[in-house]
Amino acid sequence: MPSLPFPSPKKLCIYTLSFLSFLLTLAITLFIIPWYRAHSYEVSYFTEILRLEDLDSEYASVDIREMLDIEQPPAYNTRRTPLIQDIPQLRSWDWQEMMRLHPDGTAPYTGQEFWIYVGGTPKKSLSFPFNWWDNLSLFSRPAGSCVDEDYICAAFNRGFDRLVERYHTHGKERTSGASLAFVDCDVSPLFCDEWAVDPVMLAHIESVGPCRKVKGEVMRAACTVKYRSVSLPLKTMPFSRKEMVGGKKGVPVEVFPSAEEQVRQLVMWDGVPAALQAMGNEVFEVVADAIPRK
Repeated sequence: MPSLPFPSPKKLCIYTLSFLSFLLTLAITLFIIPWYRAHSYEVSYFTEILRLEDLDSEYASVDIREMLDIEQPPAYNTRRTPLIQDIPQLRSWDWQEMMRLHPDGTAPYTGQEFWIYVGGTPKKSLSFPFNWWDNLSLFSRPAGSCVDEDYICAAFNRGFDRLVERYHTHGKERTSGASLAFVDCDVSPLFCDEWAVDPVMLAHIESVGPCRKVKGEVMRAACTVKYRSVSLPLKTMPFSRKEMVGGKKGVPVEVFPSAEEQVRQLVMWDGVPAALQAMGNEVFEVVADAIPRK
């Protein structure tokens, strides 16, 4: 049986270069371009937010006679504003530093606790080939990240914003010592891809121990941290609410809590994630162990 002809070195080189070009094109299309698109969008957003904050600060401190000589801040209804007001917004490149966590996900001490609201606006339907490209890309597209119905996305964004406003004025109502922060997946898709979360959700971070000493230039401690994410809306609640139907002489009817009431019950007390999981809600947990398990 005659053997198959082996390609010449020239053809072999052409085939190899063609294959490598295909792999390079694939990497650029599905990895580099989506990453750069997401990163540049996030950098642009935070740059603009910082510029507006500096502009507000400068305008507030200037003498009234000089106000016409400097740039005036744009009105709040025309400017770019954070999804949630008055709490830290996490960034994809330094969220661990913002939360005082080590790069490996462990914490420098026990007792740290955070509730992080994961929000965004409804996803936009894209036509071919952009929908195909987004489905295969390793990084999500900015602007439009909430996978729930439009009214659910809007209700929880508004509800958590009101909750933060309420705690600024009625802080004594809250017994939990957990800090509050948020991430906008429209702005920081790299963060949400890293965490594998889709709006709307609440993430809970708690450093629980045990701890170990880590040797280095400076001796430091590393403590185990539990990362949990809770899907919203909740399936069940630890309490029920009733409303009167038919006026004062009507019948009390149980109604499911609103978006604001749901997030309020989650962040108000300690020990909520474990209770929610026991009640059948979707609670996902990842543990960053300071001491490797045997």
